[in-house]
Amino acid sequence: MSNGNETSQNKQTVTRPIDVVLDTSVLMNCLFSDRPQHTEAVQLAKYLGMLGSIAFVPAHAYFELVSAAACHKRVDGKPLTLGSFKKMLPFGWFVVAIDLAFVNEYLITPAAAGILIDLKGGDMIFVALALRHQLTLITEDVKMMRVARQVGVPAMRITEYLADKA
Repeated sequence: MSNGNETSQNKQTVTRPIDVVLDTSVLMNCLFSDRPQHTEAVQLAKYLGMLGSIAFVPAHAYFELVSAAACHKRVDGKPLTLGSFKKMLPFGWFVVAIDLAFVNEYLITPAAAGILIDLKGGDMIFVALALRHQLTLITEDVKMMRVARQVGVPAMRITEYLADKA
């Protein structure tokens, strides 16, 4: 298991009960101090780091993070430097490749078993990842949380996760 930023080939991935799936909104809350849940997200990041948790993140999240960083540069003129990701995200993270094998294993197989994740594509990926590995999904997206729970994924807001672990 990686304790850094690595990409998986998905099938050989081993998870532990302390590992989680983080939605991009949670990662952005960690990274950008002007977001409403920044303080809670930093507490979460420190807690995950202290536990030695691995945050599973689909490769798709990179696009969302880069887009968010570009937006912040446009809005406040302060780009997020590439080196600050690891410093500001003190937990291990494991980037899961999004390829045809992912689609087959994480989306088609559950659909064939009657488990349909009724969300837009980007959000669907996070729920599918949590479902496949039986991990808690931490998100601030209310619809994603509702659908995740409908398909059997434990899903929580940042504050709920921290309160549950206190």
